[in-house]
Order: sequence, then C-alpha cells, then structure tokens
Amino acid sequence: MASYTTSLRLVLPATGEFPGTWGTQANNGLTNLVDASIAGTASITMVAANYTLSTANGAADESRAMFLVLGGTPGGSYNVIVPAVSKLYFVTNSTGAAQTVKTSAGTGISVPNGARIALRCDGTNVIEALNYVGSLTIGSITLSTPLGIASGGTGSSSTTYCSLTANVSGTLPVGSGGTGATTLTGLVKGNGTSAFSAAVAGTDYVTPTGSETLSNKTLASPVMTGTPTAPTATAGTSTTQVATTAFVAATAFSSVLPGQTGNAGKFVTTDGTNASWAEVYPSQTGNSGNFLTTNGTTTSWASTYPSQTGNAGKILETDGSIVSWQAKYPTQTGNNGKFLGTDGTTASWTTVPTPAITMTASGAITAQRPVIANTSGQAVEAGVTASTTVIALGAVQTQQSALGTEQWMAYDSANDRYVVAFSTAGAVQVAVLQLSAAGAVWGTPVAIAGTPSTTGGLIQLAYDATAGKILIWYSQVTTGYPAAVVGTVNPTTNTITLGTPATVESVARGLNKNPVFYNAGIGKCICVWNRSTTPTAVSAVVATITGTSVAFGAIASVSGVSGGNIETDATSGCAHPSNGKFAVFFGDASYTGINAVAATVSGTTITFGTAIQTNPFAWGFRMLSASNAIYDPQRDQFLGTFNGQSSTGGVCSFTVTGATTVTFIAATTAFATAQAALHQGLTYNTSQNIINCVYSATGSNCLILPILNTGAAFTEGTPTTVAAANASRWISVYNASTNRSFLLYGVGAAASTPIDFANGTTNLTLTNYVGIASASVASGASVTINVLGMTTTVSGAVPGTAYAVQSVGGLVPVSSLTLGTFAGIGVSANTLLLKG
Repeated sequence: MASYTTSLRLVLPATGEFPGTWGTQANNGLTNLVDASIAGTASITMVAANYTLSTANGAADESRAMFLVLGGTPGGSYNVIVPAVSKLYFVTNSTGAAQTVKTSAGTGISVPNGARIALRCDGTNVIEALNYVGSLTIGSITLSTPLGIASGGTGSSSTTYCSLTANVSGTLPVGSGGTGATTLTGLVKGNGTSAFSAAVAGTDYVTPTGSETLSNKTLASPVMTGTPTAPTATAGTSTTQVATTAFVAATAFSSVLPGQTGNAGKFVTTDGTNASWAEVYPSQTGNSGNFLTTNGTTTSWASTYPSQTGNAGKILETDGSIVSWQAKYPTQTGNNGKFLGTDGTTASWTTVPTPAITMTASGAITAQRPVIANTSGQAVEAGVTASTTVIALGAVQTQQSALGTEQWMAYDSANDRYVVAFSTAGAVQVAVLQLSAAGAVWGTPVAIAGTPSTTGGLIQLAYDATAGKILIWYSQVTTGYPAAVVGTVNPTTNTITLGTPATVESVARGLNKNPVFYNAGIGKCICVWNRSTTPTAVSAVVATITGTSVAFGAIASVSGVSGGNIETDATSGCAHPSNGKFAVFFGDASYTGINAVAATVSGTTITFGTAIQTNPFAWGFRMLSASNAIYDPQRDQFLGTFNGQSSTGGVCSFTVTGATTVTFIAATTAFATAQAALHQGLTYNTSQNIINCVYSATGSNCLILPILNTGAAFTEGTPTTVAAANASRWISVYNASTNRSFLLYGVGAAASTPIDFANGTTNLTLTNYVGIASASVASGASVTINVLGMTTTVSGAVPGTAYAVQSVGGLVPVSSLTLGTFAGIGVSANTLLLKG
C-alpha cells in the first residue's frame, strides 16, 4: 500500500503497486506536485476570517505551492494557517491590511500590506527565511518611515540641517551641548549645569612641571617614587608626624644598647633594668665533639657520651650518674626465628613455647590434623566418616519396561526436575523425572528425531543455567553427524519440549559416550567428541542457546597423544566454575595411559593446551566408558575415572595452572581387582567434600563408593551396594539444594529405577574443636595438641589467610568454608597462629 512523504505529501508506491498505471501515478502523485512545490502559485482570497491552506496526499493542494498571493478585502488582519512541516514560502500581501502567516499551534510573521517576503516553516513556527546578508548593493531606496537616530538617521523627514555659525546667536547652553560662555582661556571647569569658567592653577590643578604649593589638601594613599624628603622632627617627638631616617638614627640606639667596642661575638642580655654584653657560650677551643651543658648557673662544654670506639652495636644507658655503652642484645647468630626474652637480669634469645595440652588418643591421629574432644574427654581426629546412606523415596514410578544399552541424566535446578535420556525399542527418548518426599514421578517421554533406536550411549545431557534450558548432545542415526537440540522443561505439566536440532559439522563422527557440560565461567555449554580424523582427535565446540535454538562456535581439536589414535568411546570432561577453563580426560587406542588436556574459552573460541599422559600403576589404561568428570572446589582439582585392561579402575586428579598447563596429582585403585569397573558416575558433595563414585562390580552389582580427597591422595570409604546382580546403565547427579546425590540405574532389560543417597556425618561441632596434633600417634597413646600461639605443625599455609577446620577435618581458607570452626591465621607456609 502506498505511503506519502512528510513535508510535500508526495506518493511513495509500495513494491509492485500500481501495475499498468505507474506513469499516471508518477505524473499525478509525484512530478506535477514537485513542480508545484518549486514553481507553483496559490492565489488566496481573504475574507473577514482566518484562512487555512488546503492539504492533500498525492494530489494538488494550496500548501504545497512555493508562492502565496494574498488578495481579497478582509477589512482587517487575520491568520493564514500553513501545515506544521518544513517548507519555504514567498508571500505577497495585497489585502489592504497586514496578515499573519503561521502554523495552527505555533507562532508566525506579520506581512504588511503591499509587502513581498520570504518565509520558512521550521516544522513548528513560521520564521523569516533570511536575517542576514553579507553584502548588498541598492540602486535606490525609499523609506516608509524616517530613519531613527539609533540607526544613523536624524529621526526626521526634514532635509534641512542646522548650521551653528549661521543659525545660532549668543551662547549655546550647556544643556544643548555648548559651554554657556562666549570666550574661555586656558583650562576650563564646569559644574554640569551652568556656564564653564577658567580653572585656577594650584587650586584646581597642578602644572606638569615646576613647584606648586598645595595648601590644606588631602592625598589619599599616595605612592611616592624616587627619594622623597620630609622635615626631621625633634628627638623625643611622639606624634603622627612622619619620622625621617635622620630622626630614627638619632633616637633608636641613643641609650638602648651599651657600647659595642670590644664586645665582638657577644650577645646582649639584661638584668631586668640595664642591658649589657655577655659571653653566653664558653670558648669552643679544644671542645670538638663536646656538648653544651649548664648547672643552672654557668654554661660549659662537657663530654656527655663516652667513647664510641669498640662499642659497635651497643646502646647507651645510665645508672643515674654515669653514662656508658652496654651490649643489651645477645648475638643474633644462629637464633633465626627466636624471640628476645629475659630472666629479670640477663637478656637471651628463646623460642616462645606454644601452649599445648596432652590427651589420650581415641583412634589413630595423624600429625598436622585438627583434633576434637569426644564425650569421654579423649582426643579424636576431626573428620567425616566416608559412608553412604540410601534415602527411601516412597512410591516410585518406573519408566520403560524394556531398557536399551545406555541412559544419561541432567538436573534442571531452576525447575527442580531431573531430565533423563534413555533408549527404547523405537528411539532415544527424553523424559522429566520429579523427585519429592512422596516418591519419584515420570513425565511423558518425548522421542528425539534422528537418534539411534537401540544405543542410548550416543546421547548425553547438560543443564545450561544461563539459558535455563537442557542441551541434548547426540549422534544422528541416519547421518552420524554430531548434533544437539534444546529442551525446555515445563514443571507444571512435568513435560519437556524440544526445539529444532542443529548439527556441528556434516561429517559422520559416530558420537559414543562423549560429554556435554555447562561452563559457568562463560555461561555456555561445551560439547566434546572424538573426531574420526587421521589420527583421531578430541574436539570441542562452544554451544550458545538462544530461545529454543542452539548455535556452535568454531571447532577446536587436540591430537598427537603418546598412544597414537584416541580411543573413540572413552572421553569425559568438566569446567571450572568461574574462570571459563575446562579439562578433558580421554584414552588412547593403545591403552598406554591416562590422558588429560586443558582449554581456555574466549567468546565462542576454544584454545587447547598440550595434552599430558600418566601411567601411575603401569597398567594398560583406558578412560571409562559412560563416565563423567567433576571439579573439586576445595582442592581446585579436576577429577576423572579410569580402568585398566585387568578390569581394575579408580579415580585420578589433575590441576590446571597458568593458562592450560595440566599436572597429574594422584590416582587411587578404588575398584578392586576383578571388578568390571565400567559405567562409572562421579558426583561431588559440596557440603561434606565427599566424592561419590558409582560403578559396577563382579556380577554387575551397582555400588556407591565414597572417597575423601586430601589434595595429594585419596581416602576410600566402604562401598554400598544399591542393586543386585545385572545392574547397569547408571548415571548420578548431585543436587546442591538437598546435599544429596541422585542415581538412576536399570537391571537387565527392566525399567529404570531411581535412588537418592546422602553421605557420612562429621564429628566436628562448633564447640568440640581442641587444636592441631603435633605428631602422629596410635590409638590409646598420649598426643600433644597445640591449642594457642604459633604452631609449625602445618604445611601449605598462606601467610595472612584465615583458616578453619572443615567438616572433613582439613584446614581450609575461611573464604571457602561451608561448615566448620575457625582455627587460626597463616604466618608462613608451615606456621599457623592458633586462635585458642
């Protein structure tokens, strides 16, 4: 549909409009109207009323014309109303009276009768089009009114001028600009009203040269230059008369000072009546290095300090009579870190003892570990018992009757729902699982188009906390392309809605147990897979969720590991919670070791560091199938699971320093020999600082193993069996709101079963903490516990950092404390100032 321009209302045809009539529309709605706006004239007949110019879109009207001719006989002044848009007008007024051209709501310009004027509407008001001309040549000009005096005229229409000599007789009064006198000689003076008169020299003015006597004249603050003179007053005069230098010299020193002859170097003193010269300081000859002293009457030089020769490092002291040098501090050699003490007579260096108590140990106690007092008054090492407690869920709904090979799960913290992907006979499906005190309830499953029909291991999930969505990462069954789709959870209906799938690359990669995880440091998810290149490589990409769509950044890869090709179905990873870095664990086709690599993220660009490999047990290693990695915030470590070709396995830890430098820390053979250590799931209990590892044992039992990470090693608890033989296909996630982990597993081809479990309790309270054990002792032995002051029985402390006893028994910075009691302040790497 056509629209029109704002100022001239010219037609603006829409695309494809006016077929067959374009010429007519262009002529009538554009060409003719432009012609009128540039050269058109509108003749307006005024009557005794205001006149509004006509307007029309795409048609002829009065207000578009460049020239306005006002005619008629309105018999008075009225308004000519123009549109409030930018426009230039040339106006001619022949109405017999002044007419005002203006907008309806703005101001305007009055055009006199018979005048021709250029006006402009600025969109609000009508103003004169011109108010300045740089130069102008006028042939002749006729003024309608006399030119005023302020404008350089006479203010009169008369052409006669006044000659003072020809037309004025007598004297010209002061009020008319004259002097009021016929003749004047020399300087003149006047009083502003009457006739001027001659000024009198010496009275009315001073001549520029010569001498003049001014009688009874007052000069306010005169500034004199040169050498002015004045009469000298008689000695003793005390008035406001000017004092000359001669008067001062004769008076000031006449009787105040005694004679100076023979008194060089002396000072003036007085006894209260007479002034005299006195030698205040005694002679300095022979008194080098001495100090001036007095006995209250006489001043003399004295050697106050004894000789300093041979007294380096000593201090000056007095016994009340004699001053001498004394060696107050004993030698510092060999006394580093000691404090200066005294027995009341002699000073010496000593180690300040740390207040300590002795208690009987109940159970073995390790040196440098916090100690509590139990109810029997015995010393017990503070910590958590690594154990597992299965929580009854009440009524539990199972999901599918025929389980496929794998399943995966993520926790939607915003909606407090678990989202589970599992395989069925038809396709991989996704369902919402609600967990409450009443039990576990499933929502209606939704099938993912293009997923395998029997292999759920090709799919993993992550919750994107920034977008509030679930990202599902899988391999398309028809193409093998790595792809992802966004899921939106509806907590009211307990359902999930899927968006449009997107592929990372149009190359068949065959994803198999490759991770996707949320990177809180960048607010996006990271998708990882083993790329089928030569050699194979671990690849990763940033996934950005917008609404129900997902977009991918550039693919980054790492290859060239020690074992050659990368194992295609054994990769796990996780991200640091704040700095945007992440770590990936993977195996190699030769099973030569545990591989790890770190990466940084900038925007949607991933940069991998150099991968490392370790083999702490001389096994043939692979990273675990269907496992996941976790981040330990208390130790700033990345943790993953592994197994060996001998079916053993465990947990390993790495740190990432600098940008992407990975360092192996520790590994534990958590899974006993001959156990089928497959399908592990790791969770981290942030309340108890316990790592939970879910794994399969001989006969495919499902077990939960609690592990304590001490930073440099792992301490394993007792595994708890949660399912009988043939249990498999499990995955667990941690719920920070309940401080529990949630496990989902299947038994054979049976349905998925949910398990909720918690970890062991701590023996530490806010009141039973005692101090730090000074040495390791066995149960029943006496243990010395440092309770106050400096203790050097710690390691890894940071000076100036406050430390508390964590529920798991370790010392941690107070900034990272979740449960515990304050212990002390770090003084050095191995010294803590205990609070007592």
